[in-house]
Amino acid sequence: MYKILEKSEIFKGISSEIIKELFNIVGWTIHKYDEEEIIAYAGKSMTEIHLLIKGSVRGEMIDPSGKVIKIDDRKTGRLLAPAFLFGKDQSYPINITANESTETICFSKKEFVKLLQQNGKVLGNYLFIISSITQFLAKKINFLTFSTIKEKFMFYVTSISESENSKTIHLPMTQEQLAEQFGVTRPALGRAIRELHNEKVIFSKGKSITLL
Repeated sequence: MYKILEKSEIFKGISSEIIKELFNIVGWTIHKYDEEEIIAYAGKSMTEIHLLIKGSVRGEMIDPSGKVIKIDDRKTGRLLAPAFLFGKDQSYPINITANESTETICFSKKEFVKLLQQNGKVLGNYLFIISSITQFLAKKINFLTFSTIKEKFMFYVTSISESENSKTIHLPMTQEQLAEQFGVTRPALGRAIRELHNEKVIFSKGKSITLL
């Protein structure tokens, strides 16, 4: 288990021997979930934090019309909702569901604070995680300000293009996965991409997109 934890975001750069010593100091438990089992509901009070050590989960929101919008996927080594353990509103912002058979290590808030106090590297990793989430949410807000599917898609591919410093990019997910993230149907997204291609805004071939 400690070898797995070496690769997690919160214990990055810390040896398995030191992690084992830390786990002898702080309290923790292992929780197991079946595929499609709800780990946390939006609005649930967050008195503990989960570290994913097996499987994967997804975070989803439900809009007033009942449409499910995927916010994020989390795989082994990630903390679940780490930015909401502290602050004024200490509750889960979204539903978290297991995509497959999943296991987490769970720390109570008290024990997690103790863990942060025990090791400066763990504290530094946690601050980095929180900062990265803030940046991600800022980009998500910018993305949601675009009303049409074309605008959403162009914002998405332009962001990747800028980060990779290349006019040609390779989409990291399928159209179906991308449509789910946008909160639209796959045919509607496919139609928007074809229109952008025909309008010579982009050149699209499979997962390869060139900004024109």
